[in-house]
Amino acid sequence: MLLLECNAKLNKKDHYGNTPLILVCLRGNLEMASTLLQSKALVNVANLQGNTALHEAVRGGHQALVELLLRAGASPSLRNKRQRTPLDCAYELGGKNTETLRALQKASGLSPEAEPIKLLSVPKGALAHSLVQRLKLQDNSNCRKDKLAQSIGRMQHMRKNSFGSPPRSPPFLNQVHSNSPFKKPLR
Repeated sequence: MLLLECNAKLNKKDHYGNTPLILVCLRGNLEMASTLLQSKALVNVANLQGNTALHEAVRGGHQALVELLLRAGASPSLRNKRQRTPLDCAYELGGKNTETLRALQKASGLSPEAEPIKLLSVPKGALAHSLVQRLKLQDNSNCRKDKLAQSIGRMQHMRKNSFGSPPRSPPFLNQVHSNSPFKKPLR
């Protein structure tokens, strides 16, 4: 509070890109977050990982902070560098705090009365690994299709050239040798 009275910069970032608001949300300090927001701290500023104060409050499981940030205008749709919204982060926690999920669903325009989506019990990284494997298979399939199309194109080109014109003699048969008794080219 003393820093605020001395006109400290509310949105100054540290070397990780964290603002004072993001830092107090990391630590779960509701009182200081409230003070910063009343002093007009920007609520949707992101750090170097793309996380906003809302992302960090969700990841820390700080329900009261999440609700405070949402009331202050925090956007539940901003994505971090991993392309995760705060709602995605809440789902990744495995539904440990259904009230946080409901608040984020409501702020995201989803029905707050609906049951929160329950994630299957999948080892961390398994979904990403599965997606990468699917993309690789799709890539290989597309590559095979391209190679097949190229082969078919070459075969059609060869057929057109071989059936569309009279057969050609090899070039050596068209040459007349100076020491040959025949003056006509061979065919």
